[in-house]
Amino acid sequence: MAGTVQSTHVMKGKLFGHFHIEDTLGAGGMGLVYRARDLTLDRAVALKLLPAATAADELARARFEREARAASRLDHPNIATVHEYGEIDGRLFIVMALCDGESLRERLKRGPCGAAECREILDQAALLGSFPKLDTRKPPNQPGGRSQERRSSHAHPASVPRPPEARAPV
Repeated sequence: MAGTVQSTHVMKGKLFGHFHIEDTLGAGGMGLVYRARDLTLDRAVALKLLPAATAADELARARFEREARAASRLDHPNIATVHEYGEIDGRLFIVMALCDGESLRERLKRGPCGAAECREILDQAALLGSFPKLDTRKPPNQPGGRSQERRSSHAHPASVPRPPEARAPV
């Protein structure tokens, strides 16, 4: 992955379609993610590109498309909203809401979490587990996904874990 991260800096400051790439956010098995400016709508976005090295691989392309379609069906404050999916000059891309915040990895570098913060992180992870399984044929996510400070009223009430004292006896 070190080679992948180094190659991400080549795009900084360049145009990709109507997106101006401002910075690298991360790199993983399925793509490179950049902070970009959508010049059409004048907003900051996260732009995920399928790496050029795999642009001709039909299996990788199909998996990337499945990921875009699956993510676009989800509505949750801890999952970036998909705004657009497409192809420019043979490169597949996904445009998502930019979620400012720190990754769990970044947070843990600052030191141990207190009990309340640990509970908040675990509650957010539990909510994500309440979504129906989507067939993305994608390996487990890499550690270090971005967290968000905002909350949304879009989560279904049935997906919110109840405190132990409110649960029915088994």
